[in-house]
Amino acid sequence: MLCGSFAERVRSGDISFLRDRPVAQLHEDQIPMAHLPQIRIPATYMRGGTSKGVFFRLQDLPQSCQVPGAARDKLFMRVIGSPDPYSAHIDGMGGATSSTSKCVILSKSSRPDHDVEYLYGQVSIDKPFVDWSGNCGNLSTGAGAFALHAGLVDASRIPDNGTCVVRIWQANIGKTIIPTIERLEFPERAILVGGHGGIGGWT
Repeated sequence: MLCGSFAERVRSGDISFLRDRPVAQLHEDQIPMAHLPQIRIPATYMRGGTSKGVFFRLQDLPQSCQVPGAARDKLFMRVIGSPDPYSAHIDGMGGATSSTSKCVILSKSSRPDHDVEYLYGQVSIDKPFVDWSGNCGNLSTGAGAFALHAGLVDASRIPDNGTCVVRIWQANIGKTIIPTIERLEFPERAILVGGHGGIGGWT
């Protein structure tokens, strides 16, 4: 516990007195730690085919992350837990494999005959890098399911029971993807995602 004038100086932001003291001379509870305020970002962790990723609606991201750039990359690396020198992703939602270190951004599309825009980022496991140059075919299916779950598809096009075609613009590669998502009324509105024998998600 910090006590006396030491605690008061740390709380005031004055840590100049630490500069000339070797770290070895400081007890671990005397080393001040800076904590940035936490923010809440809605996200969905889901499987698409044989891959898994963290899915975001563009509108839910912090303003600085709604456009391409370092802020967005830094956020996604933090979410996944990269870079991890041990390639274990202990501190993050990544699975320490290329098929489980992925992030997706979806938004409503303004393009004719498209429901959503889909942007995919492959997060490096052990390096500070996010690759935006390609697409993940597995998560393209997940993108369709997430679009339904996140309310990005016009409700008039979504059946309570049956199949729904989601018209996706894949922004990384500039192509249209049209997955068919199966929905079940029982036991609740379930989404079946190919690549596994079980239920892929719920809405």
